[in-house]
Amino acid sequence: MHHQFFGFFIEEWSSIIVISGGFLSALSWVLSKTLSPLKYAIENLTKTMQEIRKENEKRDKDVEELSEKFSEHLLDAREIKTKVENLEHKVFSWGEDSND
Repeated sequence: MHHQFFGFFIEEWSSIIVISGGFLSALSWVLSKTLSPLKYAIENLTKTMQEIRKENEKRDKDVEELSEKFSEHLLDAREIKTKVENLEHKVFSWGEDSND
């Protein structure tokens, strides 16, 4: 006496299970071979992006420090310019006073 389940005999069910298992194993192998390079590429891209982010943060810090130094030098230059103008004014006005 043969038993049926959903219209298939036990021998047919065992064949379906074996064929499905083989197909799924082959599919798993193919996917692992094709997706592993993609996985490594994504990991490499992530690492590169992290390095770029660190470099950008360092450059931002350097730019901020240089901006502060530039502002200090600009103030020094303005102060020197003012001193030179005052000195020129004194020198040239002194020379004019003596000609009178």
